[in-house]
Amino acid sequence: MVKYDVKLLFEIGGFPKPTKGTSVSLSLNDKQVPGRWWAGVKEKKEGGMVCTIGVMTPPDCIVGKWKLKLLLVSKADKQTVSTYVYPDLFYIIFNPWCKEDLVYMEDELLRNEYVLNDTGKIYCGTSKDIRAKVWNFGQFEDNVLDCCMLLLNKGFKTKYAGRKSPISVSRKISALVNEQNDAGVLVGNWSGDYDDGTSPTKWVGSVRILEQYYKTKKAVKYGQCWVFSGVVTTVCRALGIPCRSVTNFKSAHDSDGSITIDKHWDYNTGKSLDEMDEDSIWNFHVWNDVWMARPDLPSGFGGWQAIDATPQETSDGVYCAGPASLLAIRVGNVTLPYDTPFIYAEVNADRIHWTKMPDGTWLSTLDKEYVGKKISTKRPKGIPQQGGLSRVDEDRQDITNTYKFEEGTSSERASVMIAHQATTPSSMPDVYDTSVHDVKFELVDKEFVTIGKPFDIELRVTSSAAAPRTIDVTIGVTSMYYTGVPRPGPKIKTEKYKVVLEPQGAEQVKSIVLTVTPEEYLAHMKDQTTFKAGCLALVEETNQCSVLDDDFSLRIPGLDIHVEAPETAQVGKELKVDISFTNPLNKPLTKCEFTVEGPGLQKPHIISHGTVAPRGKASVSISLKPLKPGSRELLAGFDCKELQDVDGSRTIEVSK
Repeated sequence: MVKYDVKLLFEIGGFPKPTKGTSVSLSLNDKQVPGRWWAGVKEKKEGGMVCTIGVMTPPDCIVGKWKLKLLLVSKADKQTVSTYVYPDLFYIIFNPWCKEDLVYMEDELLRNEYVLNDTGKIYCGTSKDIRAKVWNFGQFEDNVLDCCMLLLNKGFKTKYAGRKSPISVSRKISALVNEQNDAGVLVGNWSGDYDDGTSPTKWVGSVRILEQYYKTKKAVKYGQCWVFSGVVTTVCRALGIPCRSVTNFKSAHDSDGSITIDKHWDYNTGKSLDEMDEDSIWNFHVWNDVWMARPDLPSGFGGWQAIDATPQETSDGVYCAGPASLLAIRVGNVTLPYDTPFIYAEVNADRIHWTKMPDGTWLSTLDKEYVGKKISTKRPKGIPQQGGLSRVDEDRQDITNTYKFEEGTSSERASVMIAHQATTPSSMPDVYDTSVHDVKFELVDKEFVTIGKPFDIELRVTSSAAAPRTIDVTIGVTSMYYTGVPRPGPKIKTEKYKVVLEPQGAEQVKSIVLTVTPEEYLAHMKDQTTFKAGCLALVEETNQCSVLDDDFSLRIPGLDIHVEAPETAQVGKELKVDISFTNPLNKPLTKCEFTVEGPGLQKPHIISHGTVAPRGKASVSISLKPLKPGSRELLAGFDCKELQDVDGSRTIEVSK
């Protein structure tokens, strides 16, 4: 009687080879070895005619789509007598539930948020006016995982070994989500002209972006940093890598690796020399943290790692960044890979103002506490908010202390000096002078300005000198992109002042106020507009120089969207949703659109609405049938020519 063995053959790629780990042959019930492929019979039924076979994959298995063949092999001559090709593919991804996997995350509450949660929030605005943008990550929606596998194929091509490690995969993701490399997912655009694509503020989720890319195989227009980050979160979670979107306010862009941000001014005019500025400070910048062990680094540098898909600077000739250990960033160990100096500068660079004096010399002023404020992410459900609830949003978690020591402490200053010693050439001028100045300047903080109302820029000058102090002051207001780059055209308003403070027994305080009217600033409003108030002051007697600035946003009252829906629903049963938005302006809104989507509830859907009258109301109604049970979030966005970045959401409990 002829006896046979059953073998399982797993293969990946066009030319699978056992020597490359892309072809794996398994005999049933071989001895199980930890960390190795294994297959065995788990259960037999109907007299052994039906078997349940269990397969164990190694924790460093190649991530991708595997083919399966069942081979019937003669025990006598070891020849294959029959082959069955399983018609479907096996998707193998990273496993944060597996202790041996580099992405293992022990805490269930963290796994629920950073792997399983398919909606979330991304934070934007300014450090004084933080806004939460609801986002549909949708990592379990149709075509999303297939799109992720397509990206891996594009990024690694036939180099399958790189797909074993979340270190190399996450780095590749940071490159593939932008179109600068290998025809990636998203085209970045900060020009304000989006007529041949979709404005970045219109997106409320990643699903529509990835579906369009998967179907067309062409980069999607357009994205900015929060869109890149949202897509990265989707891709990482779909592949089993714990991931979160992270927002850094007052985020530095260090273009030369000096870990300082250099700003240039002209003393004679009191204006900034923008043509000399290569560095910038963004009002906010959004990137990602991914969770993994780092066996390539010294012990202790695993855990959260920063990656960034927004194309800013090249790394090894490619627009990508990370993974960089958050602990390495915190302590200033910028020699560890990858791109740690650049990300360190984003959160903890010192800002240097260089003022060109009338005699042609340059005077430097150091600001040690400007960069890296209120680093934010969405708090996992069930994790208590440290330090009490956020004044802005109870879901916002401040994670600044995971990136840097408390500002101004000896540990924080030591971190800066360590980073500088590793990156700054000895030929660079030493700007860390410890001289004492006797005039103090304070630009009064302004959180936001209500549109249509005038606002004041106030500079307070305090002298403790025993002699008179003559101070030349220039105060100006400029319209800025959120990336910290001035918008083209003249400043909104600039004025010069000369102030004399006489010596007194006690400190003397004087206020200088610049008033800006709506007529002066309304014409400068554009998408994601913020204003920057700037002050350049020089004490004539001592050459003490001070440069101060303050970013603030325009706020339109009542700028929210209302989503009316039942609190409960049932899978497969139709429910009605009403969505409305009231125009807060005294002028019509044109080219209005609603965007509605929600994982398990509604595929991305765009509804045109035409024009909304001044102070008028725009309303739409849709019917949908929930596809999946559980707590589901419906997201809605409103966009028009005059207003952008308006969104809202509603949670619906769906039963089976």
